[in-house]
Amino acid sequence: MIGRGGCGRPWLARELSHALETGNALREPDAATRYAIVLEHLHESLTFYGEAHGVRVFKKHLGWYVAAGTVARR
Repeated sequence: MIGRGGCGRPWLARELSHALETGNALREPDAATRYAIVLEHLHESLTFYGEAHGVRVFKKHLGWYVAAGTVARR
């Protein structure tokens, strides 16, 4: 039931699991942590798929990150 909610917010499953186990909500990661997650995701995509295909695959994820407010728009 949370599938689309997790697009651009990969930490959502951890937050929900914590809330169900403890009854307490976790805070959203701060901007620096979210940015680090995006960069790590890009690096892993490039490593797994190679540069040309990895960039193409990552573009849709970057769109989800921006739409979710994960990456600040300038």
